[in-house]
Amino acid sequence: MLRYCPIVVTKDLKIIDGQHRYFVSKTLKQPVFFVIAEEVSLHEVAKINRRTERWKPIDFVKCYMEGGNDNYKILHHFVTSFKMPVSSAIFILVNGTAGNKGNGREQEKFERGEFVASYVSEAQDIMTNAITFKDFPSITSKSFLQAIALIMRKGLCDWDIMHQKYNMNPAALKIQSTAKQYLANLEEVYNFKTAYVKQYFNHGKNIHSR
Repeated sequence: MLRYCPIVVTKDLKIIDGQHRYFVSKTLKQPVFFVIAEEVSLHEVAKINRRTERWKPIDFVKCYMEGGNDNYKILHHFVTSFKMPVSSAIFILVNGTAGNKGNGREQEKFERGEFVASYVSEAQDIMTNAITFKDFPSITSKSFLQAIALIMRKGLCDWDIMHQKYNMNPAALKIQSTAKQYLANLEEVYNFKTAYVKQYFNHGKNIHSR
């Protein structure tokens, strides 16, 4: 029945409607039947697909990346290289070490194709520090990365010491719900077998003051 339900594409063959039918045809090695819709933007392609086929975040990334958007190519690189959620990659690339929570419109801008990777170098540094907590299952969670970013911005620790202390007692680092909880937890990790130095982390009380 595929010939009676053609997919809809733009003039440069971006799929507007029928992604699943396309993959079925490709998998079965059958001809792909399609009609061309003129005057449809890439943003409209993403918008239509989101509504008709429940696009996942990675589908938006691939859509805009294949359309030549370099910001989405960077985003895709972070997602695939660090095996991280799209939302976490967006967070560190938009905020860097500022560690802000954002204004709530990042997702909307991302889906419209307006995502901008403003802090690529800082995002790379955040991930460099995060992945040294090897075997910790939540190193790519947004809350954990926000805590790492805030510690970096404040210059709150010597990262070599932090990683040494973690390796001495990896069980001390536990999955938390918020960045503030991770800050307190990371303080415990850092002060393992040393005198308690409250001013290093201050349990996150002053972290969000700026």
